Amino acid sequence: PTDYDLADFNNRLRCSIFEAYIGLVQGLKPFPSLINPHLSPQLPGLFTFMEIVANDFSNRSEDITLNILGLLGDVADAFPPQSIAPLLSSPWVSAIIRHGRSTTKGGSVRETARWAREMIRRVTS
Repeated sequence: PTDYDLADFNNRLRCSIFEAYIGLVQGLKPFPSLINPHLSPQLPGLFTFMEIVANDFSNRSEDITLNILGLLGDVADAFPPQSIAPLLSSPWVSAIIRHGRSTTKGGSVRETARWAREMIRRVTS
């Protein structure tokens, strides 16, 4: 907690990981025959990682929050509802969306949180 260089490095690394997954999901979205067999098996591990990072309140930057929200929305939009709804119903997902919608730092986090919430509602309703 006191090594600010390490915390900054971890934040940048986590942002890069989320950006890579965002690129994969967005790139494969038009090809359901590819996204399901290749990325579906990775979803439980990805959601576990997102939950760990989302719950790291003391070290989580707004960029990380933005990327998690964007990835949640992309996943909700790209995968079949029956395969993704249980993962999106986790309490931490609701908590990070609430956090994003109530943030006072930057409208892009709030807008992304609203968009992610709508994408998740489509799947879980």
